Amino acid sequence: MRINTKIMLLVASGLILISAVIGFFAVWQLNRSGKMAVVQIETLLPAYLNKIRADGQSQIKTFREELIARKKEYLKSQVQTAIGVLEKAYDDAHNPDKLMAVYKDLLQNAVNTAYSVLVAVEKENGLSLEEKQQKAAELIKALRYGPENKDYFWINDMHPTMVMHPYKAELDGKDLSGFKDPNGKKLFVEFVNVCKEKGKGFVDYYWPKYGAEEPQPKLSYVKLFAPWNWVIGSGVYMEVAEAKLQANSAAIIQNLRYGPENKDYFWINDMHPTMIMHPYKPELNGKDLSESKDPNGKKLFVEFVKTCRQKGEGFVDYSWPKYGADKAQPKVSFVKLFEKWSWVIGTGMYIDDIDTLVEGRKKEIENSVAAATNEMKQKIVAIKTDIQSNIKRVLLIIGLVTLIVLAIILAVSYFFAQISITRPVKRIIDRLNRGADQVAAASGQITGASQSLAQGSSQQAASIEESSASLEEMASRTKRNAQSASQANHLMKEAGIVVNQANDSMASLTASMEDISK
Repeated sequence: MRINTKIMLLVASGLILISAVIGFFAVWQLNRSGKMAVVQIETLLPAYLNKIRADGQSQIKTFREELIARKKEYLKSQVQTAIGVLEKAYDDAHNPDKLMAVYKDLLQNAVNTAYSVLVAVEKENGLSLEEKQQKAAELIKALRYGPENKDYFWINDMHPTMVMHPYKAELDGKDLSGFKDPNGKKLFVEFVNVCKEKGKGFVDYYWPKYGAEEPQPKLSYVKLFAPWNWVIGSGVYMEVAEAKLQANSAAIIQNLRYGPENKDYFWINDMHPTMIMHPYKPELNGKDLSESKDPNGKKLFVEFVKTCRQKGEGFVDYSWPKYGADKAQPKVSFVKLFEKWSWVIGTGMYIDDIDTLVEGRKKEIENSVAAATNEMKQKIVAIKTDIQSNIKRVLLIIGLVTLIVLAIILAVSYFFAQISITRPVKRIIDRLNRGADQVAAASGQITGASQSLAQGSSQQAASIEESSASLEEMASRTKRNAQSASQANHLMKEAGIVVNQANDSMASLTASMEDISK
């Protein structure tokens, strides 16, 4: 195998070995980095999922609180609407003009009925004026109407003097021109003035309710019976009107509905608590609810009263059956005290729909956790795939780089081998060849000289006997032979020097080859 080939094989083997080491280290490092990344992901994954769950629970809590807060605000606004109905009824009950509008027809019809009695008696024949007036007064005194059949009529004249009062007989025949109500109003003078001006009309004032001494606000309608100059009148107490307006307002609220199914409602209880009105459970109306409890043992109506007594309004959580059902469901209600009537008006909303929404949100969070888990698993698979791809790519790059570098190094090595080794060796071989030629030439000269010497010796032995005269010539030839021997000896020494040089050159070549092989 040529030395150049050996050198290039040696260089190529070293480069391949180095490339293999580099490739092994690169693959090891990629695998190590990939495994570390996978381990880190797998380590962080539980914490990440726990964080998602914790954030989800926090979101659910916030979501639930927001939904309940929205419902509570909605309930407050609805109750305020119902309170508006009560406020209007209360204002109407204490506004004479409103009362007049409400009771105008009732009072006018009642007074006109009594008035017709006066007309009928006045037209009777066979009776004196005094008898007619007495009969008419007795008939009017007995008349009653109203829900309790206690509403009545009275008669005074234009002085004014009381002609007849069914509940205040002590006033009959008395001059009432100076009679005043607690506010200083001369009510009987007002009756006379209205009849003088218009013949009929309304007057508001204070007067004790039948069977009581404390004056109450009252609105009366009076009408002049001109033939006798009598003023006949009847009135309604604002308290009675207020009760009627309370009942009317409760009926209005009873029919109020709202909500997505238009089934959400209001109820009214008092501060005892006694149920005033419940649209879906009318059997509770008028009942004492102080011992009424929900399935959890909460005295809900007591809680309503307690909340209103402490804060005037507020929210109460409890359980109550849905409309048309028997099973109690979780519910939150807003109650507000209508202080003027000591009524608690409330409405509530069931929160099972909130629970449904919350469950939906929980499922969304669990889906998010599952999606995150799948995403992490896919990332782990992607990392492993990337590692394999990177290993293949690195090995390919290392192989390509090795081939390119190997080709470059072999070309450079070949070039330098030509310059540094091959050419010096050729020079040594050329020198050896020249030395060999010199040795061959010297050996030829020695051989020729030996042959000449042998030939000369033969000739000298043969001619000793022929002629002694030729001794001088033989001496001269002997001298020449001695010179030839001396020359041959010189040539042998020179050949030995050339051979030694050849040996040194071979030793040097051998040492160089050993160094190269190392």
